[in-house]
Amino acid sequence: MSMVNVDEPQNLSSILMGLCDINSDDDLRILDITSDSRTVKPGSCFISVADDKTLCEEHIQDSIARGATAILCSYSVQADRDDVCIKEVDSLQKHLGTIANRFFNKPSHSLKVCATTGTNGKTTVAYLTSMAIEILGSNCGYVGTLGAGSIGRLVETENTSPDVISIHRRFSIFRDKGFQFANIEASSHGLHQGRLDGVKLETAAFTNLSRDHLDYHGTMAAYLESKSLLFAKSDVEQGIINIDDEAGRLIFQSVSSHLKMWACSSSALDGCLKAERQVQASHILSTTRGSSFTLSYNEITERVFSPLIGKFNVDNLLIVVATLLALDYPFEDICRCISKLDQIPGRMEYCGESDVGAKIYVDYAHTPDSLRAALQAIAASEPAKVSVVFGCGGQRDQGKRALMGCIAEQLSGQVFITTDNPRDEAQDAIAADILQGMNEPDKAVVIEDRKEAICAAIFAAHVGEVVLIAGKGHETVQTDSRGARYHSDLSFVAEVLHKASSI
Repeated sequence: MSMVNVDEPQNLSSILMGLCDINSDDDLRILDITSDSRTVKPGSCFISVADDKTLCEEHIQDSIARGATAILCSYSVQADRDDVCIKEVDSLQKHLGTIANRFFNKPSHSLKVCATTGTNGKTTVAYLTSMAIEILGSNCGYVGTLGAGSIGRLVETENTSPDVISIHRRFSIFRDKGFQFANIEASSHGLHQGRLDGVKLETAAFTNLSRDHLDYHGTMAAYLESKSLLFAKSDVEQGIINIDDEAGRLIFQSVSSHLKMWACSSSALDGCLKAERQVQASHILSTTRGSSFTLSYNEITERVFSPLIGKFNVDNLLIVVATLLALDYPFEDICRCISKLDQIPGRMEYCGESDVGAKIYVDYAHTPDSLRAALQAIAASEPAKVSVVFGCGGQRDQGKRALMGCIAEQLSGQVFITTDNPRDEAQDAIAADILQGMNEPDKAVVIEDRKEAICAAIFAAHVGEVVLIAGKGHETVQTDSRGARYHSDLSFVAEVLHKASSI
């Protein structure tokens, strides 16, 4: 990791002002900050966030060995060397955003940052908004599931929402490159853990809420509370809400008094929730080519076309449109831009046809609602038999498995159950949970090897039929008891279709 360029030398006292007393002897010049001891460089300030004191001390010793000159921690720790300054900071975790914001010289204040949260659609909204801003002539950075950087030049990130220091670092890179805008996905984990602390937001958007991550949050109420934290931030200017979603309506009602609000709907807007700024879609027509609909903003209407299929993508596009309007782009320019917003990697991505003429799609759908939306989108545009290949993650929310089995059975003609990151859990137990939700489980095909399952589904499909391979989308790793290994649904399907066409 390269050192960050800052406008002024950063002394320890400047980044800890009001948080910790620093005497003149300890007021060192800090060249970088990090909470990962493995990335410490000479002159770094290492910030230990480990809950366990023993682990904290191990990380501190590692950072000192790598050249750290200053250490911040929540425990009282003694240094073995006189040239290393160790400072105990109360409630250190809560101050990480402040520290990072100060060190990188308030990078989000030099950008118009748009954040999107919700169970499904975060990636699509953030990615498409970034793409649209580029098409409309400005430079925009993206941070999320698909990586970080500008569209077409993304680098991989470890989490949907990186740690708070990494986020401020990334925004400083965007600023130093002359970007004017940035889009970031705000996961419930990231919001709950304060990874957006210290970030100034121009817009905060909400897509929807459905069952996911209950292994972490415990209840849907706690899950919604974490999502709602995005709108409770004191440094957000405008709120953009899908009010067709029940949770969206709750958020809208709770924050509309202190934010400039935008309401998005692809159904009739509820009169009690009408905002001054309304974005609507009506007369939606979805085909294999894409979706056309009438787009309305207040009293202005325009018929538009998108190459993306499915009503759920229309809902995502409404949030993109509202975000662009909130950024002061003209409605007419936005309408012309919609048809240019192309495929998102691994999101209802059309991969081609099998040798007998069956259409193959890969999608990231890994929750009950997203699987339902994907299958309904295909049904609306492809009046043919649909086969679905999917699995559920191991050591994660067990309750969603039967729900997904039920949805798959109801909305497809043939179900293939396979692996999707089983981790250390037995795959036969995961499959059994999925089958519990099906009325006729004997009709499902269970194939543990994901590649074999994909091949079986493709080769069983006839002309005009559709195969949806769900769950992994853009991902390139499959994790099981042996660890993480390379696997890409997209690459494997391309390989299978190429071999079949060559025979």
